[in-house]
Amino acid sequence: MLKRQAGQAIGVHGSISLVQALLAAGLLDELRFVLCPAVAGQGRRLLSREGEPIQLDLRSARTTPGGLQYLVFRPRR
Repeated sequence: MLKRQAGQAIGVHGSISLVQALLAAGLLDELRFVLCPAVAGQGRRLLSREGEPIQLDLRSARTTPGGLQYLVFRPRR
């Protein structure tokens, strides 16, 4: 219902469970990531899930002078 209403994009910040559920249900139009050039050895995985793989298409990428990467993906339908 929210997507049918007039207005801006709907964003989800900080809820891995909600993003996983929306992605699995095919309700996400795009995924935006900020990739930091560091490796954290542990923690929850955003894209860890059971079932068929979800194919993503890279729509845009930008790297900041400090090395952060801004990536935008769209799930294939």
